[in-house]
Amino acid sequence: MPKLTNLKPRKVVKALERLGWEERRTSSGRNPHKVMKKQGISVLITVPFHKGKDVSAPLLERQLKDAGIDTDEFLRAMNRR
Repeated sequence: MPKLTNLKPRKVVKALERLGWEERRTSSGRNPHKVMKKQGISVLITVPFHKGKDVSAPLLERQLKDAGIDTDEFLRAMNRR
């Protein structure tokens, strides 16, 4: 299984959208986050959008595991055009 690296928040959101996840809400302010939801799944995925910072690999791995998304599947969705 390929390892995840730190990724840009926009790339994470785009890959999740390709997997059928939708943005439910966005928090604003100093530390904005996007909350993603997929119909039929009770888990929410929160993607931090901190200026100049990537989403850490350990955080992303944990969230993908909780949502039942395989790392390979996520990476394939991320690399789709």
